[in-house]
Amino acid sequence: MRVKRRKHAKKILSFYHNAFRLREPYQVLVDGTFTQAALQTKINIKEQLPKYLDGSVLLVTTRCILAEAKEIGSRLHGALLILERYQCRKCGHQRGDKLVPAAECIKSLVGLNNEHHYIIASQDQELKGGLRQISGVPLLHITHNAIMLENPTPLSRQKAEETLALKTAPSSHEKETLDKLAKLLPKERGRIASGRIQKRKIARGPNPLSVKKKKAIVAEGMKLTKKKTRRRKRKTNDLSKT
Repeated sequence: MRVKRRKHAKKILSFYHNAFRLREPYQVLVDGTFTQAALQTKINIKEQLPKYLDGSVLLVTTRCILAEAKEIGSRLHGALLILERYQCRKCGHQRGDKLVPAAECIKSLVGLNNEHHYIIASQDQELKGGLRQISGVPLLHITHNAIMLENPTPLSRQKAEETLALKTAPSSHEKETLDKLAKLLPKERGRIASGRIQKRKIARGPNPLSVKKKKAIVAEGMKLTKKKTRRRKRKTNDLSKT
């Protein structure tokens, strides 16, 4: 089961890497709800998250998230102690006493396109519902005593397809070159525009292996004759005559 979960996470991270340039170390923005769920299920975030994502991880939080955990009190005391160990990102809300709720702070850090490539770790369903309306935001949650990375949203997949189409489209210089070639070769215009330029067939001779060898022609009237051998007769002395 663990192998399947890791393969699932690796596939999703590969999607975000190719489509939205998500790279290591993965910046995981953690809130109080996630750390509280980790305590209840006895999950060590710092140890298990790098194994699950199969890469280096940088755990971060904000002053707004810490302040919200303090306000809740003893119920999140353990989660607060864990959050205080993480790096604190500047969110711009800590001027004076004007701190905002954790969900609002996280949304402001993500922005319109998640340019800092945050992975959001939260159990807040309302917060995650709002983040699903932004493309390129990976979401982590804890379910069945395990950390899970959510599948990319349809909006993220649509954005990835648009990005891929822009990458594969010809540049302005390439378009100009194709237009020039189309003017120089009007007969080939249709094939150049469609990208299907076929090579012209050149007439060639027959295959020498398939051609039969010519038989030697024997001139008429010429016949092979065998030499006649003459046998010499031995002269025998006629005894009767003597």
